[in-house]
Amino acid sequence: MVERFLALAEAEYSHSIGVALHALGRRGRAEAAWTRAVMQDPGHAEALWCLAMTSLEDVLSGSTDETARRGALAEAARRLANVRMLDPGFAPGWTLGAVVEGLRGDCDYAQRLADGWRERPWWRQRNFPAETGTGAGFSASIGRRRLVRAVRPELSLDGLAARCGVRFD
Repeated sequence: MVERFLALAEAEYSHSIGVALHALGRRGRAEAAWTRAVMQDPGHAEALWCLAMTSLEDVLSGSTDETARRGALAEAARRLANVRMLDPGFAPGWTLGAVVEGLRGDCDYAQRLADGWRERPWWRQRNFPAETGTGAGFSASIGRRRLVRAVRPELSLDGLAARCGVRFD
């Protein structure tokens, strides 16, 4: 039990360091920290989400190659599907997933993701291991849900609404 708790705490620390490094413009080191967080806790939805977001932004901002763009969108879609599976109550996993599907040209699936989010029970708790409880201590003391912000306008919900008519409100 203690070892599992320590692994979760180390993963959360790595994730928080990744967010701070990203804010300082150290994207490579941030991605290494998030990768470490996922290795320490494969169920760390926020770290996986941050990896999906930053990898996608890197390709969208630095490449005009359509094959690279499609590949990055497909990889982000896979990562975000894992995020939703790991933590069905984590809204950014649903919203960014819908945005990615809209960018892939699948507005029907983007709409199904929005509908799926609306159908989720609002009381859904985190998926922490039983020995650590619901994760309230992590939420309160360590500050889970720290995320990076999307910089690219096409990764916004407004872009999704304009592209596909899909809304999350």
